[in-house]
Amino acid sequence: MPMERTGGAIDLPYSSKVPQMSTEAAFATHIDPQFVTRRETLGKTFPEAKTFLLNLEALCASDPRFHLGTQKNVHVYCEERFLCYITIEHLTKPAPFLRFSPDPNAQQVKQGTTDSSELLVPRPLDHMIMDNGGYRAKWAAYERNKVLIDIKQGAPDTFFNALIALIKRVGPA
Repeated sequence: MPMERTGGAIDLPYSSKVPQMSTEAAFATHIDPQFVTRRETLGKTFPEAKTFLLNLEALCASDPRFHLGTQKNVHVYCEERFLCYITIEHLTKPAPFLRFSPDPNAQQVKQGTTDSSELLVPRPLDHMIMDNGGYRAKWAAYERNKVLIDIKQGAPDTFFNALIALIKRVGPA
């Protein structure tokens, strides 16, 4: 269910008006320093995943319809639509991976957005992995009961490039 946004300003007694966050500001990409540190650490053992995350940031910088929300991990949005939540898992272990979920962290998305994760996770991403042989090659795993998809070391750059193309394709209305 979409969250309602209030516009304008709030009148407070004996105070100046407090402006509400504009749609532009609400839908701006925010890259938290903690996420940057985690992404850089991931790059030491899974450089393809780091490059994917950098390409996702570049997409948001070049196309204002796309925006990210980060702290430790990343929520992916296009305009008013939440597309997926990507977590960096097992970062301190020898085999870190990216986990794609249709559910936002703590079930919270940016104010003014709606859940459109079905556009990306699980079915479209699952089909793309099958088309690229990811399950057979064991660089992808699908936890069907939790609807989570893990992308592990061994996933080729071509897969990550195709994933960026898929996000570009499914995001805009």
